Amino acid sequence: MHARIALTCFVGLPAMCAGAQTYDLQLLGTRGNVEAIGRTGDVALTIPYGNGCEYEEAGVYRDGQVEFLACDAYASGVNAGGDVVGGSRERGKLWTRSGSEVDVPAPQPNHATSVLAINDAGMVVGTYSKPHRVRRCFAWTQQGGSFDLGLPEGATSCAAEAINNRAWISGYVSFPDGPNWFGFIWKNGHFHVLPMLEGMQFCQAMAVNRPGDAVGACYTYGALVVHPVLWRDDKVIDLYPAAGNVEGYAYGINDAGVIVGTLTAADWHGGKAVIYGDTGPVDLAKQVRNIGDYTFNRVLGIDKSGEIAANVYSPTLGSSAVKVIPVGKSE
Repeated sequence: MHARIALTCFVGLPAMCAGAQTYDLQLLGTRGNVEAIGRTGDVALTIPYGNGCEYEEAGVYRDGQVEFLACDAYASGVNAGGDVVGGSRERGKLWTRSGSEVDVPAPQPNHATSVLAINDAGMVVGTYSKPHRVRRCFAWTQQGGSFDLGLPEGATSCAAEAINNRAWISGYVSFPDGPNWFGFIWKNGHFHVLPMLEGMQFCQAMAVNRPGDAVGACYTYGALVVHPVLWRDDKVIDLYPAAGNVEGYAYGINDAGVIVGTLTAADWHGGKAVIYGDTGPVDLAKQVRNIGDYTFNRVLGIDKSGEIAANVYSPTLGSSAVKVIPVGKSE
């Protein structure tokens, strides 16, 4: 089923039903790109030319400071225990909170891996492939190693993007005939292909929370129109059901159902970081008390207490990684 409906508190965005939350901007002390936020507020970072590295460097913000993890590497996910995943030279990596670096191999040898997420139990998900070959989804644990998730009937490739604490995995699968990409949730060993938004040809499920709600985007060929979506109870809900040139993404959802992302539309005067609320999107910058001359250019996720991980830009100070802290919550 699909739905283009006005969001209400019934849809389940409780944080926005009681009125707009205000926030304070917290600089993380690096210009690196925010990649993910864990449930307890640690932030995975990819830092360009960081710490004397020739190329980018994987890092993490935790315990009030940035820690550098590895040169010529990227970070892509972090869990509540402070373990970080990412990769280096087409090899998946886990950097544990205790300081170990662990390889995350593909289920088959000599395959390149792209690791994207880790849950609080340490289960890692990602994609593997040989050059010019189709992609496949896999999961890995330190105890059990790597295993292929398989494919839904008729699908030809798979990309995993997120995992929740019930070991439900979200991402997208492709089919040979259009529509081509469908979002999915993999749970208990089986794929559940998510419904396509009407009029679209591609969907990606970019995040999934513990209750099993997934968010992401559905778009047309060439990404000329992109709509942010929520999947709940076998329905797809358009988070910005407006006509015209829309480019919106829902990148993160916490267990309370609060959704963050970005939106570009004619009536929004350019791209904005947004919270998708019960009455429509809320401009995040207008809710930040100390925004100054900063503008948001990346919003990647939200933790269990409502902290949001993002990148901002200032004409005077340049780019910065930040957390956006709800007023009334202490660090």
